[in-house]
Amino acid sequence: MEMKQLKYFVTIAQEGTFSAAAKKLHMTQPPLSYQIQLLEEELGVSLLNRGARKTELTDAGKVFYQKAVSILRMEKRAEEQMKEIAEGTAGEMRIGLISSARDDFIHAYLSPFMKACPSVSLKIQETDTDHMVNLLASEGIDLAVIRTPFSSRGLDVITLKHQKFYAVQYGKKMPSSVSLKEIADEPLIVYRRWKNVLTEACDRTLTFRYEAVDAGTCVKLMEEGLGIALLPESAVPKDPHVHAAVLKEPEILTDICLVRSSMAYHSALADRFWQMVDEKSDIGLQ
Repeated sequence: MEMKQLKYFVTIAQEGTFSAAAKKLHMTQPPLSYQIQLLEEELGVSLLNRGARKTELTDAGKVFYQKAVSILRMEKRAEEQMKEIAEGTAGEMRIGLISSARDDFIHAYLSPFMKACPSVSLKIQETDTDHMVNLLASEGIDLAVIRTPFSSRGLDVITLKHQKFYAVQYGKKMPSSVSLKEIADEPLIVYRRWKNVLTEACDRTLTFRYEAVDAGTCVKLMEEGLGIALLPESAVPKDPHVHAAVLKEPEILTDICLVRSSMAYHSALADRFWQMVDEKSDIGLQ
């Protein structure tokens, strides 16, 4: 059984005669009749009652017609989906997100892309930067949104945003800016990856009372009134009870980046998204 035979049979059923079907199919009647004969022999049933003026479906033909229409629709949709995948407008994309950049990235990039590509399915994994880099290396994800510091070796990098660091506390007013030296004696809450960076930036010993593996935990500890959290801009809660001061002397900056493995295969879908982000980003590809 061939797809063309199903198409021929469905056309005859819809047109009502072999001659009308042959005309619509841009072919002569004898080869059309021959293909239907082969189809009936393969199925072992008669599909059509051939009248002088009209061709009608047999009982078996009525059942087979529904099946044939369904199969042809599936074939057409499969062809469309393969075309969409080749063009990067369908398929599955796997992306990793750090929690401190999640909301802004979804709003600015993922949401408009997904609305423009309704046939795309998205798998999001939230974890820390170090784990994300390992997942890229093992091809467990296609893309990742991570934060410096990280080694860019083996990675393509689009810098999305430069951010300042803030000293943040709950319920107590703070000046617009503050140095690490000025808050060194306070109970400090730090995201573990930034401990060494912050320590090296201060010319006196810093004592971190709390260390956490993600920014969300630092925020929770701060909101409980347990100390001053040192957070990148995008991790600072938008809460009237939360007060933040820019870290100065020295000013500490961190970059949010979209990255992918330089060595891995990139699907048309992932590549399309990558190019869209690069075009929309104010800073762009490094």
